[in-house]
Amino acid sequence: MNTKGIGACAVCIVASFTLTACGGGGGGSSDPSAQATPSNVVASTASFPVSGAVTVFEQSSWAYTLSGTDTKNNKFVMQASGVAGTTSTFEGNPSSTSVVTTNVTTNGTAGSPTTSTHYFQATPYLEFGQLDSDGSYTVDDVSTPIYLPASAKVGQSGQLNGATMYTDSTKATALAHVANSWSLEADTQNTAYLCNHSTYTATANGSGGGTIDNCLKINTSGTVIGMKYAETYSGGSLTLQTVQ
Repeated sequence: MNTKGIGACAVCIVASFTLTACGGGGGGSSDPSAQATPSNVVASTASFPVSGAVTVFEQSSWAYTLSGTDTKNNKFVMQASGVAGTTSTFEGNPSSTSVVTTNVTTNGTAGSPTTSTHYFQATPYLEFGQLDSDGSYTVDDVSTPIYLPASAKVGQSGQLNGATMYTDSTKATALAHVANSWSLEADTQNTAYLCNHSTYTATANGSGGGTIDNCLKINTSGTVIGMKYAETYSGGSLTLQTVQ
């Protein structure tokens, strides 16, 4: 996945939990909860389900539309959808799968759809890796698994297993190494953003680099009711949120 960032993050891959960084398909879905803005963000004191929320989401059908602008005032609309896949094996690990399809429109011009198959352990949730429609292949280092907690409060965070992105499943050519972490971020009194933060460092065979944050908006029951996507790269950044 050489150029999967929406902006200029040339080696960005699919971040854990949800989205590819560009791609196609899927309808829009409105968030039934009010979207917090910087002026009304509230740090909830509630405890939120975390690991289980991701498992249920990965095994469900969903569709959202996200929109936003970058630092150069380009307008982006991302349509994203996901469905549960069949059971499989990934790098020797028995795996559940989900198939995520995304498409990004930039200043009114639609891009090409991209599909990614995520491989994961359902309970407790653990990301194994993914295979993208362009053949690129990402493998998480789960030799010492790091799991999401069962529950968390706003402000809590932790490390996740790192990953390596390759040009294809032969793993002959690595493009980037990825450092991953999670956090639970403030939104409203009854919702929070469960975020996966990925930092990409290009190898000699890759180019660019940057960060991608994929966030699920969850309520205190662990139900996903929205998304947020943020990307930083040399020369700019962008943030997309669920369309109301």
